[in-house]
Amino acid sequence: MHKMIEMVKALKGIGVQFDEKNLKECLHQYEIKQRARELIDLAKKKELDLSKDIVKASIAAVIINYDDLKDDLEASMFNLMKVSDPIILKTIKKTEEFKQLLYILGEAVDRRSYYSQKHSY
Repeated sequence: MHKMIEMVKALKGIGVQFDEKNLKECLHQYEIKQRARELIDLAKKKELDLSKDIVKASIAAVIINYDDLKDDLEASMFNLMKVSDPIILKTIKKTEEFKQLLYILGEAVDRRSYYSQKHSY
């Protein structure tokens, strides 16, 4: 992530202009994807069943709170899997982080990019 920020600064330094709002959104999405991939790899190493909602919700919750939990991601993920409150699970499943996790796992299709493109027929 730091390399990307440095690259953006370098490009700005030579006069390249960006839509700041779009740039921040893109960097945030990139960060979510990187964190999700890291936690998916951790879950696979621990042989967790990624098809279970509680595992995916725990991963999403760690992604959301990554900066606070980064010192012990594994323990945080296991502790969150003990939470079985259906309201909490439903809430986590509505987050952008959970949706991004589903895209990465291939359990959902992101149609936003398809429909946002201009098609000429």
